[in-house]
Amino acid sequence: MKRNCASTSELNQLREGRRTFKALDNNISTAKLNSPQQETLATLEFKYTKKELNSFLTWRTAGLAHKSSVWLFKAAEVFWKHTKGTISKNSLEQLRAFLFKKYDDFYAQSKVLNFSKGFLKYQAKLTFDPRYLAFEMFLEKPRVRKIKKRMTARVVTKEDIKNVLVLLTMRC
Repeated sequence: MKRNCASTSELNQLREGRRTFKALDNNISTAKLNSPQQETLATLEFKYTKKELNSFLTWRTAGLAHKSSVWLFKAAEVFWKHTKGTISKNSLEQLRAFLFKKYDDFYAQSKVLNFSKGFLKYQAKLTFDPRYLAFEMFLEKPRVRKIKKRMTARVVTKEDIKNVLVLLTMRC
């Protein structure tokens, strides 16, 4: 008899757990999808407003000197221009392609990409939606080996040294 009571109790717990799970599942908001069948990173889109971007920019530049914040303002402008309020695979890939085409400098590219990643983290925390962080993969820099110079561009020869010594003796 005790066994039947335990089984009934276990069944009740399972039923209650299912109800709780269904209730939680119904409360989860989803982003707009291009394809209603399956949610993937390729089809997921998040909308944001210029106000949200400006809020992040204000938070990010608080306490910085004007010279330090110039690149942040530039990065925000470029980010908005290429995403137009939509965070998606396509918009971030367009942004990345633009950066590699426009800026040859590794550090200039990094500043805009890092600003963009920071905004994704900010939105993830602000909205309690960690899916924003998955888009960081579209903002990564390519793995490129830096060229290491083993020798200076010009080799100093004995003739160069003689010329310098001659010039020095002429001046004295």
